[in-house]
Amino acid sequence: PDNTKKFIFPNTLKRIANGLRNNSSIEYIFVPDTIEEITNGFTSNANLKLLRLPASSTTSYGSGFSFSGNKSMEYINLPNERKSIGNGAFQGSGVKNLILPDGIETLANKPFEGADKLECLALSRKFKKIEGDDTFKGCINLRELFIGKSIESVSQTAFIHGAEKHVPNLEKLYFEGVLRRW
Repeated sequence: PDNTKKFIFPNTLKRIANGLRNNSSIEYIFVPDTIEEITNGFTSNANLKLLRLPASSTTSYGSGFSFSGNKSMEYINLPNERKSIGNGAFQGSGVKNLILPDGIETLANKPFEGADKLECLALSRKFKKIEGDDTFKGCINLRELFIGKSIESVSQTAFIHGAEKHVPNLEKLYFEGVLRRW
C-alpha cells in the first residue's frame, strides 16, 4: 500500500532483485539475514530514514547496489564483506554520520557527491584508496573526516577540482598514517 511506513522483507525470501525504489511513504526497511543476494539497491525513497541490511557474511551484493537519492536517510548499517563503495552509492543521500566497516577498502567515483547533510565520515582502519573523482563534491557540511593508517592513495580531485573546494567546511581531519605514502 502507498501509506506503508515500515517494510520488512520475509525470512523466506532469498534474493532481492531491485530493492525498493521511488517510494514516498516507506521510512524503515529491514532486510533479514536469510537473504543470499541483493543485486540492486534502495534508491530515491523520499522518506527512508533507516535501512537495516543483513549482518551475514554470506550475502552477495551486486555492483549496482546503491543508496542514492534517499534524502531523509539517517542510519544505515553496511555489511563488513563489502570491499568498496561503488559509483554514486550515496549520491544525494541524507546520511549524516557514517562509519565504514573494516571490509571496505576503496571509494569509487562520486560516492558521496551531493550528500550535503553528511557531517562526519570515518573510513575503516583497513581503508586503502580513494580512487574516484569528485568523491566529496557537494559535501558542504562535512566537518570531520577520519582516515586510518592503511591509506595508500587519494585521487587528486577527491577534495578539490580546479578552484572548487568540495568540502569547504571541513574542520577536523584525523589521520593515523604517514603523508609520504600518498
